[in-house]
Amino acid sequence: MRVLIVDDSRDSRDILKKTLEAEGYEVSTASNGIEAMRVAMESIPDIFISDILMPGMDGFRLCYEVKQNERLRDKPFVFYTATYVEPEDERLARSLGASRFIIKPVETERFVTMIKDVLKEHREKGLEVHKGPVEEERLSTMYMDRIIKKLDEKVMELQIYKKIFESAHDAICVIEPDGHYILQNPAHRRLTGYSDDELMDKTPALHVGQEVFSGILNTLSTKGYYRGELIAYDKAKKAIYILLSVFPLRDEKDNITHYVWVEQDISSRKHMENELKRRLEELEDFYKMAVDRELRMKELKQEIERLREEPDRRDEKRS
Repeated sequence: MRVLIVDDSRDSRDILKKTLEAEGYEVSTASNGIEAMRVAMESIPDIFISDILMPGMDGFRLCYEVKQNERLRDKPFVFYTATYVEPEDERLARSLGASRFIIKPVETERFVTMIKDVLKEHREKGLEVHKGPVEEERLSTMYMDRIIKKLDEKVMELQIYKKIFESAHDAICVIEPDGHYILQNPAHRRLTGYSDDELMDKTPALHVGQEVFSGILNTLSTKGYYRGELIAYDKAKKAIYILLSVFPLRDEKDNITHYVWVEQDISSRKHMENELKRRLEELEDFYKMAVDRELRMKELKQEIERLREEPDRRDEKRS
């Protein structure tokens, strides 16, 4: 059985490929609908498994093209998506001829079982596979409705995130995966003293030093996040104690697109801690001095008593 997996996320493709190959399937992959049509025409698959959100040609359009193609239209088409998950999305998928609409994530065993069920139903002629042409105008209307709704949702999300970003008390900046600044909020601007233009093409090494910054990047590459206290410097080279948290932003395919860098100014707290530490050290020194003085007083008292007893002992020896 030949399976064609279509997904623009390499990780997602690889995971599905290894999973299905372990079950004995022959698996081909494509990163978008355009590539998928080329691969399918070279070696016709027994089933398509496709994501929806992809560049070039998305999954909806791919399904439409497959069902218009005489050599491919009788093959079951399965959507496997994490972005288009509403009932209207499934209705559009079904109207295009999809045999299944699976929403991520699904446990591996369950996913394999669902694919086996689709192939079994297809072999036994019990699977409804849309073969007829889909009306172009109807497709366009339904397709645009879903796209517009997705755009509206994204705009709303961006507006909410912008309000949170702009009004946050913590200093926040967004950096590229390679470490370059692309955005900072007003609190970060006030903390560092750098304007947006001054941060362009720069990295946080400007703020925390190259060695520390390299260490943070290394931690991000191994652990996926960073959290710790460190000393940073503002534009005037004034030292600032900060509690730093760095975490990744991922797209629908789970690819890292940016890192969010959140700084809390803990200078006042650190100064108080340092002052407390200094006072404790002073008390410890005073205590040691007092103990040493007490010991010395005991020694002096013992010496005085010894000297007082010395004449008496001499008198006893004479007698």
